[in-house]
Amino acid sequence: MNTPNKYQILQNSKGDVLVIVGYQDSVPQTPRLIYDGGDTVLLYRNASSCICLRNIGASAREALQMVDEVIVVEGKDDERGRLYMAEILMVSSVQSLIC
Repeated sequence: MNTPNKYQILQNSKGDVLVIVGYQDSVPQTPRLIYDGGDTVLLYRNASSCICLRNIGASAREALQMVDEVIVVEGKDDERGRLYMAEILMVSSVQSLIC
């Protein structure tokens, strides 16, 4: 599981939520944002790639609870490397999924 030092979660005026993370070499397959309302979220990309985002701020937590999916941008060399949608899967405990 990858835990990046830098990531951003932004919301635009329409309410869309954008999650910006570093570029990953593997291709996402049926990506999901796994969330429980707390300060940690998992971005499941495929069977061998999951990104753990920790210490999510209060405004980002609120934004994530208001949408069913997010726009994910994987940045590469200060340019967009990959853009895709990820549905939010609400669970009872993200911590129980982290090994």
